[in-house]
Amino acid sequence: MCIQDGKVLLHRSEEDNFWTLPGGRCEIGELSADTIVREMMEETGASFRVIRLLFVIENMFIYHKTRCHEIGFYYLLEPETSGDANKTRGHFFGREGVIKLAFDWFSVDSLTDMEIYPAPLKTALLSLSDSICHLSIKNKIFDFSTVLFH
Repeated sequence: MCIQDGKVLLHRSEEDNFWTLPGGRCEIGELSADTIVREMMEETGASFRVIRLLFVIENMFIYHKTRCHEIGFYYLLEPETSGDANKTRGHFFGREGVIKLAFDWFSVDSLTDMEIYPAPLKTALLSLSDSICHLSIKNKIFDFSTVLFH
């Protein structure tokens, strides 16, 4: 996550009605900190550096009728250069393969009124701890037996 001037960078795909933090999946043999740097470059065209690990989040949810169990490492990031910071100012677009992504900066104070996932980030970002925080989230419908799956 990139936080500057009290605002956090979020993104969403064109098909979704909610926001998330930019990120992605590790490739085989890739460290999670290297993954976020690579993913941010691929999605935004800007170089970022990792400052420190903030959260480890276990998140169980349903997305497009698929049950997901995500274990995420959430790092605090900053742009490598002022040029990279300028590439990510305001509202802009990026890509994840063929998926068009909308990026924007939101005041950390306004997140409680937005649909953001994982939801505990809405309040966790209000007061960042100096230590690593572990969060576990199990969506109530994760165990709902009548949900249809592909």
